[in-house]
Amino acid sequence: MALAALLRRLPGLRLAVAGEELSWKSGMVVRGPVSAPRHLVIISGLSHSSGPGSHMSNGRDPAGRCDSWRNAIMQARMTNPAKLVPDAMKAILALIEACKQGGVPGTTLELVHLRASQINGCSVCVDMGSRSAKKAGESDERLWAVAAWREAPYFTDAERAALALAEAVTRLSDRMDPVPDEIWDAAAKHYDEQGLSSLLLMISATNVFNRLNVATQQVAGAW
Repeated sequence: MALAALLRRLPGLRLAVAGEELSWKSGMVVRGPVSAPRHLVIISGLSHSSGPGSHMSNGRDPAGRCDSWRNAIMQARMTNPAKLVPDAMKAILALIEACKQGGVPGTTLELVHLRASQINGCSVCVDMGSRSAKKAGESDERLWAVAAWREAPYFTDAERAALALAEAVTRLSDRMDPVPDEIWDAAAKHYDEQGLSSLLLMISATNVFNRLNVATQQVAGAW
């Protein structure tokens, strides 16, 4: 069955299905009572079998609308460290607020935050950043195109320079000259030193949040 194949390929996975916990041990599916929720994927509306009359066939529901593990529930490893260490969250948020005082448009700062978060694979910041930008009036077309901004017509030259800077500063280990003169000069053409400072601080603060969230496996939508 599809769940057995999934468990066989991912031996550390545990599934909660129809009130039972399924795991893969010694070459077979083992069933037992549901235990601690950490690393447990809960799947609702499914039976164990994939035969006639079951809720699942080849990993899909009878109507074929979505894959069978659409209701997976994720859990963070721990509370975000910035919430645990006294005054840490307050300091980071204060830094982000300070970034807004450098004369850089708020929409540009939102785009920079979103692009750095995409690169780092931080689902929390991508989710929250997109919502924040949308609330501030950003269009769907621009948000969808941030990951491919070089090929999209929706961004100004100043925004492109800021996005290029965000990518370079986030990917410091990707090249011998992490932030080459070409990228720096393009940004400096559109932003004075105060503006550049705001951009660099926003990029840096975003990377701090990204690393905290990714390391502790924070869950998008849970904040």
